[in-house]
Formats: sequence, C-alpha cells, structure tokens
Amino acid sequence: MTRIHFTHPWFLLLAVVPAILLALDWMTRKSLTRSVPFSGCDLLSAQGRSRRGISTAVNLMRCLALLALIPIAGGIEASVARPDRARDSALVIVLDISSSMTADDFSPAGRLEEAKKHLQTFIAGVPATELGVVVFAGTPRLVMPVTSDHEAVRRAISGIEAVGYGEDGTAIGTALASAINRLRNASQPRREILLITDGVNNSGAVAPLDAARLARALGIKVNAVGMGGDSPSRYWVPTADGTPFRMQARIDIDEKTLEQAARETGGSYARARTSGELYRALASLRDPDPGSSTLSLFEDHQRLNRICALLSLGLICSGFVLSEFICPELPG
Repeated sequence: MTRIHFTHPWFLLLAVVPAILLALDWMTRKSLTRSVPFSGCDLLSAQGRSRRGISTAVNLMRCLALLALIPIAGGIEASVARPDRARDSALVIVLDISSSMTADDFSPAGRLEEAKKHLQTFIAGVPATELGVVVFAGTPRLVMPVTSDHEAVRRAISGIEAVGYGEDGTAIGTALASAINRLRNASQPRREILLITDGVNNSGAVAPLDAARLARALGIKVNAVGMGGDSPSRYWVPTADGTPFRMQARIDIDEKTLEQAARETGGSYARARTSGELYRALASLRDPDPGSSTLSLFEDHQRLNRICALLSLGLICSGFVLSEFICPELPG
C-alpha cells in the first residue's frame, strides 16, 4: 500500500490562497456590470457570455497551477508498505545534537535541521529495517528504542532539538556504546549503526575506536557521516540565562577516527559538506535488497515533484494559449 506524507505539512495551508482568489474573482464578476455601445447587441451578448466563461476557465487553471505547486513546498513523499516482508535488519541512528550542529553552513536550515530532514527520507527508504534513535552531546540519550513503528521514529526525530546549557560536548564513543547496547541482543541477522556527527570526541568514558572494536566483536556494522564545511561557520552556544550566544569558528571533524571506526566494523564513512552531499550519503545506505518491489523513496519523491511541477506548467501554458490565441479579447 502506497502512503503519501509531507515533510512540511504546514505548507498545505497555502491551499486556501487559490480558493480565496477564486472567490474574489467570482464576487468581482458578480458585482461589476459592463456596457459597450454596439449596433448588434445579440452578437455582443453571446460573445460576452463566451468571453466571461473563457476568462473564468483561465483563472481556474491558474489557481489549479498554484495548487499543484503546494505539494512541492510541503515536501511530498511516498512510501510503499510491505507488511508481508519480515524485518531482517535493525539499525540505530546516532545523531549529534551538540551546539556546533546549529551551524548555518548547511542551507537552508542549518546542520541539525537538514540532518533531521534527510533522515526522514532515509527512514522511508529502509522499510524492512527496525529503527532506533540515540542523540548525544556531552552524554548520549535514548530517544526511541529499536522498533518496527517507523511513524513513531519519524515523530521522535522531528522533536529533536540542539543541546541545552551544561550538556554540551561530543561523546562519540559513549554514544556508539549506547547504540551497541541496544543492538547486542537484537535477533535480526543484520545490525547496523548510522552515526552522524560534526565534531571530535571530547567527552565520555569510551573512546570511539574502543566502541568500534566492541561493535565488531558483536557483529555490528558502523556507518559514519561527518557533517560540516571547511570554512568558519556561525553557530549558537547555550548559556545559563537561556539566551544562546552566537559564535563563529571553524569546526573540526575527526575524519581519521570516524573512517577508522567504520572500517573496523566493515562499515563506510562519508564526508558531507553540503545538504546535497548528506542526502547522497544517506541514499547510499538505503535498503540494499535488489528484489524489493518497493519504490525507492529517494527516486519516488523526486518523481512526485516533477509530476506536480509539470502539471502546474501545463495548466499555466494552457491558460495562456486559451486567453491569448484561441479566444483573444474583442478588437477595439
């Protein structure tokens, strides 16, 4: 069964705008009366009614074109449920929420918000995987235990926010150990961790490579993604009075350690300097089953966007041709 959802559902409220425009157009036409001196009133009356009908049709096409663009703004996506397929893998998402993840070098919303957005897409691309979520800064915190309820995981990720005062830091190793603890007794034959971070391990009691060796011993694969550009970025640091303090600095990523931790467990490491690179890094980790009948969401939501855009363009062009060439204004 195909399920349609939106990553930004509030944009659907824009659908009232075309409705208001149509209502205003109808009220204006009803209140206005036009008279033109013409020797043959019968012909003019028929043409006037025809012209009003064509004009109404053109305005309707324009409003429908606006409606067709709203799903794109709302982030329309689709996934295909496969209730008959067993969940053959388990994966824990380990997401960095330290203050540096508020950096503005990932457009349009910053590192953490872009990571959350692309994780929503990633989740729909792994329908046969049970998922859990751990966030971390100075210490890790379980947000969602491993579950087959993907909708609950989506809601949990949507509610994630950057770290508060007194909790900052980057405990990569301890966060990995927390995720390993959630997977060590899982029954699925394939168990993985998806680590997304932008920093260097500076907190916690477990070193990242020690955690990676533990994961290897338990047969758990670690896939890591390092987020962040190479130039200084602005980010917000929490303060005691609740007012974030803005800083600007170059945020280092311990790529060597992340790559070594991934290699230690047979996983992969990718560096994402832009939102597009993060999208591609997560897309490469989606469900690898080639025999699956499920449409890849990473391809399908692009297809839906193209359909909406082409429908809008077709309506606009049809209205233009109808008003300017097929039924133009009366001369004079």
